[in-house]
Amino acid sequence: MRLINTLVLVALWLLTTTVHAQLINPAKVKFGKISMDELELKTHPVQPDAEAVVLFDESRMRMDFDQETEGLEFIIDRHIRIKILKPSGTHYGDFEFWLERSTRSSAREEMLTVKGSTYNLSSSGDMEEVKLGKEHIFEESITEGVNRYAIAFPQVKEGTVIELKYTMKTDYIFNLPTWYFQREIPTEYSLIEAVIPEYYVYNIDMKGFASDRLIENVVGQTGSGFVNVTYRTGGGRPSTDISTSSVGSRVTERIDFRTKTYRWAASQVPGLASEPLAPEVFNYFFRVDFELSATNFPGAINQNFSRSWEAVCAIYSESSTVKDYLNPKGEVVEQAKNWTAGLQTETEKATAVYNKLQTTIAWNERFSMFPSASPMNILKKGEGTSADMNLMLLAMLRSLDLQADPVLVSTRDNGFLSVSRPSLMQFNHVIVQVKLADGSRLLLDPVSKDVVVPLLPLHDLNDRGRVIYESSSEWVDLKAPASDKTAYMLNVQLSEEGTLSGTAKIKLTDYAALKAKRETDGAKGVNEWLANQYAFQADEVEVSGLEQKGEPVNISFTVDASDFVQSNGSLFYVQSVMAQIYDENPLKEEKRSMPVDFTTQRDIVYVMQLVLPEGYQLEEMPESVTFSTEGGKARYSLKFSDMSGSVQIVEKLSFNNHFFSAQEYLGLKNFIDLILEKEQTPLVIKKI
Repeated sequence: MRLINTLVLVALWLLTTTVHAQLINPAKVKFGKISMDELELKTHPVQPDAEAVVLFDESRMRMDFDQETEGLEFIIDRHIRIKILKPSGTHYGDFEFWLERSTRSSAREEMLTVKGSTYNLSSSGDMEEVKLGKEHIFEESITEGVNRYAIAFPQVKEGTVIELKYTMKTDYIFNLPTWYFQREIPTEYSLIEAVIPEYYVYNIDMKGFASDRLIENVVGQTGSGFVNVTYRTGGGRPSTDISTSSVGSRVTERIDFRTKTYRWAASQVPGLASEPLAPEVFNYFFRVDFELSATNFPGAINQNFSRSWEAVCAIYSESSTVKDYLNPKGEVVEQAKNWTAGLQTETEKATAVYNKLQTTIAWNERFSMFPSASPMNILKKGEGTSADMNLMLLAMLRSLDLQADPVLVSTRDNGFLSVSRPSLMQFNHVIVQVKLADGSRLLLDPVSKDVVVPLLPLHDLNDRGRVIYESSSEWVDLKAPASDKTAYMLNVQLSEEGTLSGTAKIKLTDYAALKAKRETDGAKGVNEWLANQYAFQADEVEVSGLEQKGEPVNISFTVDASDFVQSNGSLFYVQSVMAQIYDENPLKEEKRSMPVDFTTQRDIVYVMQLVLPEGYQLEEMPESVTFSTEGGKARYSLKFSDMSGSVQIVEKLSFNNHFFSAQEYLGLKNFIDLILEKEQTPLVIKKI
């Protein structure tokens, strides 16, 4: 419900956006024909702060026959034109594509043709064109089976119009590229058309609530098409992948079929900008997904793919590459036994294998659901994808007779799952669940070397994942297994001269410790880190736990907090909270279209013991307060105690839920505003 509620607000915002005069006429857009109006455009008429605008974006997909692989492929033709409105928008002149190539078959993705130009106005008012050349296009192998194809347009600056046209092919017809009608910047015109043969049935999933911007909506329009299939006479008739025998003579045959056409066009789609502490903004973009759900070839048995979550999970677990890991043998088994020799409990064994894998196999920073090579090759190479590492962990735990199962995950950067639409390609990562004898679960992901059991890397904390058992599957929560915990203890003394000094200790635990370790460059960086975090002067700093994985970080130091004291005659005003939770409220807008996501739960405790000078007393006891957000997702308290000659201040903040919907935004904003106000409450101290 939280996503739906948020997107309803987005929908209302889109509905109220003023419709402006169309910047271009899409029917007259021809490649290379740039108008002076486009070149002279300075700002977007509705979103004047926009750093760029997509003037035109059109993609048409059709099926063809690949003579090399002897299978059907999708051909994708795309034409996009973008206007750069501000210097900060020049990065829209860079394009990046990830092209897959199977290591086990001839299936691949590749760019067939690319052309484009950069257009600028000269000082004399003439249009200058610089065409894309080979020197502006780069292709490199990222890992086995994946190439990065990059295009960097030349001479891109404020005022530039860039135009790109390309044709690419993909043999991966199971899941077609997502089409985004919406981005962070406004889009004037966007069209997607897919012409699909009758043999293929796709699930169509349209997300986002900017459907009011659709000016064309064609779903399943019937037509006809054909492909010319070349095959050997010794083979058979075309099957699901049109594969044939390698014997006999080659002949070409035309195959006619009926088609279904899907076409959507949208105009004047507002840009949707990211907001502080929000999930990835593309989760809320208006877009459409295609996923193959079934095939229905003449003379062949129908194949169903994504009809249920059980079917989706069966496709995954029955993959030949995954099976190698589900049934471990050989060196994998021996290695697991060596790593756990002498250990008794399930948790000890799981933790030992987890820790050893982190140092044995290096993550290449690529997320994947499927392994890139066999277990033996991964062990030999010592490097792999997230699937290589996690499935290796799974294989080793199974070899130790632990109940370990794969959990399919969509990482935070990959976006939310649509739980109502069974789909394998929504996932981009796999981790491991271990069910212990006492019935508890242990979720493991060894890719981040500084994350220890039982913590999960932050990229996994994306609502839920799908755990796959031998004959069933179920959802499992992917919430942080621990909080971001910080505790402060200050013992300070006020002098008659108004100086305030003493000692302080900070203890950071779980995700707070992990964050601090990443932000500091060893013990030498602690002083700088303290200076950035707090306003008081810290000296004689001592730190422990910073170099030890999984250990809390303890920092102790002497402190000069005199800047927190103001005097007025015989009165001293001392700020009650010197390690403020927030410098300012990160939630500034009065209205918001997206939820707030703190990623993890959070617990903060602040205790200060303030010793008064001889002959002074607390003039007035500030009021202790306790309040919470509606529903109790977040709670705050600030308590003052007069202890005859000293004052104790105890502040506590607890976020027991990291996610706040758009409807809860204003209440959360007011909650943080009130914390900031209470933290400024001064202690008034008077000479007797």
